[in-house]
Amino acid sequence: VGDAVDDFFSRITVGGSTIMEKNQIFLAAVGGGTRSGVLFPISGRYTNTSTSGIAISVQARQGTADDPVRVYGSSTSGYMRIQEIGR
Repeated sequence: VGDAVDDFFSRITVGGSTIMEKNQIFLAAVGGGTRSGVLFPISGRYTNTSTSGIAISVQARQGTADDPVRVYGSSTSGYMRIQEIGR
């Protein structure tokens, strides 16, 4: 909305470190930029070499956007798949 270029980010962090980040840019022109499917779904790979627990977070935020980030759905509408591979 408006006449400014808007950009947004989504990311996956493990233990506070980013393992994957996506950027979506809407240009200030009719039909300009990418569409909402760029931010999500998002996937990444992390190898846990420890037997301790880890914190995995999925985040979305504004970049230089003057418009808000709106994520539709409920707290149960998404899912995370964790695949464990033994060595």
